[in-house]
Amino acid sequence: MVTVGQILSERNGRAPGFDLMRVVLSLLILTFHASLVSYGPEVDRVIFTQSLHSAPLILLPMFFVLSGFLVSGSVFRTNSVPTFLAFRVLRIVPALFTEICISAILLGALTSTLPLRDYLTNPEFVHYFTNIVGWINFTLPGVFAENPFSRVVNLSLWTIPWEILCYVVMLVLMMTRLIRDKWLMLAVFVAALVLTLVSYKLHPNYRSFAARELVTFFLGGSVAYLWRDSIPLDWRLCLVSVVSALALIAWWPAAYLLPIIFVVYITVYLGFVEAFDFKWLGYGDYSYGIYLYAFPVQQMVAFALPAAREWYWNLLIAAPITVLIAMLSWHFVELPALTLKKYVVRKRTVPQAA
Repeated sequence: MVTVGQILSERNGRAPGFDLMRVVLSLLILTFHASLVSYGPEVDRVIFTQSLHSAPLILLPMFFVLSGFLVSGSVFRTNSVPTFLAFRVLRIVPALFTEICISAILLGALTSTLPLRDYLTNPEFVHYFTNIVGWINFTLPGVFAENPFSRVVNLSLWTIPWEILCYVVMLVLMMTRLIRDKWLMLAVFVAALVLTLVSYKLHPNYRSFAARELVTFFLGGSVAYLWRDSIPLDWRLCLVSVVSALALIAWWPAAYLLPIIFVVYITVYLGFVEAFDFKWLGYGDYSYGIYLYAFPVQQMVAFALPAAREWYWNLLIAAPITVLIAMLSWHFVELPALTLKKYVVRKRTVPQAA
């Protein structure tokens, strides 16, 4: 049976379906947010209390699995802590910095109920720029106050600190050389998994993501990369994983992060489906831009078109605008930043996982 490692070897370390997965996951999160933006926080209560309604919440964990897998591959290719840090900064910060500035200076100034002078001198305006370094603030003075999901400019930013935490964990794994031993990494993942399950036992009504759960998914993706030569690509295993994950969520609606192992396999399997390898995806990776800009665009649609505050109108209007902005972000911000990688790459022999 074909394994993940075999496909990676045949394709020079590239998974055929991950590019499409990133775009699809970003668009599905946009779709999920359309209800929140259109109807407000009450949607949140429905999602967390009814069977299978929380199933879409595994989308974000899938992103973290995917990130753990790809980042681990990058770690083994570069084999350098400074290079790893530089690559992460170049991938995350330029687009984030641009989005924060556009939201605060342009979008905020156009939509705030405050006079421009009062808006720009308000401490809340200044504090919004701390999002660039992972200190998250969701609100700008007088912005989106009358929207159903009031005052929140960009809900998606809440994951930034946890993404940074995942990179910190990876740095520790690199410096302690744990990342080089697949058995030790498996032990680390199992320990994190047990901690996650215990957290649900202690907090049965737990209703939001926490750092430990997202880090566990990230570690799951990393372990999947290290064990790539032992992971079979079998549609039947994927089907069993999907059914098992849905059964767990149906059994315990609040435990949308419970089926971690199944989500890891589903993510990895879908990332290696040959049919998902589309050439047009080679023009750019628009997923990060979609994820960053979707919520502000959706809030802007709800603000500008109060008569069209239905999830389907929000989706139909916001999605193409978001994709266009994401394309501009990639070609004029993200790609130019990534070209700087050539100045930090250190060519060294890459050790393989034990």
